[in-house]
Amino acid sequence: MQARRLGWWVGMFVVLSLLAGCARARPAEPVEEKSAPGAPVAGMPGMRVAQAPAESLEQQALPAAAGSMIAYTVTLRLRVENVRAAYEQILQTTQDLGGYVVRSQLRTQTQATGKRVYAGEVHVRVPAARLDEALDAFRNLAVEVLDEQIQSEEKTGEYIDLEARIRNLQATEAELRKFLERAKTTDEALRVYQRLTQVREEIERLEARKRYLEGITTYALIQMTLLPQEAPEPVVPKGWSANEVVRDALRALTSTLQFLATLFIWVVVYLVPVLAVVLLPPYLLYRIGYAWYRKRSPKPPSNTPEEAG
Repeated sequence: MQARRLGWWVGMFVVLSLLAGCARARPAEPVEEKSAPGAPVAGMPGMRVAQAPAESLEQQALPAAAGSMIAYTVTLRLRVENVRAAYEQILQTTQDLGGYVVRSQLRTQTQATGKRVYAGEVHVRVPAARLDEALDAFRNLAVEVLDEQIQSEEKTGEYIDLEARIRNLQATEAELRKFLERAKTTDEALRVYQRLTQVREEIERLEARKRYLEGITTYALIQMTLLPQEAPEPVVPKGWSANEVVRDALRALTSTLQFLATLFIWVVVYLVPVLAVVLLPPYLLYRIGYAWYRKRSPKPPSNTPEEAG
């Protein structure tokens, strides 16, 4: 009896705690602008305030959201005179344009002449509004543009769909909070709280995808491969030399004699024994059979002059 009464009091305490926490979490004005992104909701462990996008990113994405949101990806293969200098200039230009470096790598490689030179890869993001300016600056660093590809992908439809889904889920979240306030039993409160947690997680996932779309449409991606300028091979005219010709002829003669000697050795050491093993038994069988056949065959009568008389 005492255990049952104790369980009843524990259940009432949990329900009252949830209701009190929910009441504290519902101020008269929205709390998203005043709470730290990702902060837990008071009285409801596991529940977090929605993380609002950064103000600067929102302001930059507003013009794109009003019209078309396009993600640009540019691939450049540049042959440059000095890879290291071009690499450092790309980093500086990206910073001046208000962009940032996504990935960069410098490596050394050996040319045909034996000289070790730099080669590299640089991936940067620059504001989409200044993409043409960035491409012009990067092309000017090259001795030759080996390859250039520009890809664009429309993201407006996905962005609008995300906004609609987030609004619907936020409305569902508000209704669930009301249900949580009116929950009468511990089981009912726990079921509503579970569903509320799932909705909040889905909202945060969609908002993260929305921020990602805002980022890739606000900043264009430029992937660059930097290749060194090929060193010209030395052109040295080579005149005719009798000594060189004699040496070439002797080398050719030596190679020919070596080939003939090798062929003779293979014939004597390998081919003759193989032929003997393969052909000798059939030949011997043929001779034995032929001799046996001659022995068994009747001799034809001989017509001598005496018998004829």
